[in-house]
Amino acid sequence: MLVRHPQTVANAERRFIGRSDSPLTALGVAQRAALAQAVAAFAPLHVFSSPIPRALDAARIAAPPGVAVIVEDDLIEVDFGLAEGLTHSEMAERGIALDYDGPGPVAPGGETLAALEARVARVGARIAAAGARSAVFTHGGVFRRLLGAWLELPREAIWRFSVTNAAVAVIKVADGYATLESFGPALAPEP
Repeated sequence: MLVRHPQTVANAERRFIGRSDSPLTALGVAQRAALAQAVAAFAPLHVFSSPIPRALDAARIAAPPGVAVIVEDDLIEVDFGLAEGLTHSEMAERGIALDYDGPGPVAPGGETLAALEARVARVGARIAAAGARSAVFTHGGVFRRLLGAWLELPREAIWRFSVTNAAVAVIKVADGYATLESFGPALAPEP
């Protein structure tokens, strides 16, 4: 089970936050509760989480009794460098553009795509090696990369998934072949 963290104030303001944190909104608090129910129904034997509080707090609340949360630094969101904390319009005002496909950093002063993919591959292998039902709490960029890697999708295909806050994807692996069993928000959107 892949889980994106609940909505934060920065998410609601449409700010890029990678390595920094932001408090949950009221919707985020409701999403965290819905995630706890979804994870309980899934009954994981392992819970992995990014060390950033917006993901880690949700993982700790959702982890079943007796299941420790394994903090994985490689599950941290992409480093947005000079774009950290900015909106699209603020980036445009500063002449900052994001590049998720080039050889350089995603944003000036940030992480390269190669570094992101290498750490996601490392953590994906560690999670797969756990060999049992696992819940993984992470961020939008890492969620997409893990989903793409486990489903063996081409790199450009991961951008076709709308990974909202509190999105959950359940992937089943049988005979070394992964299939997407379900994908959507833990809390139904308001009409």
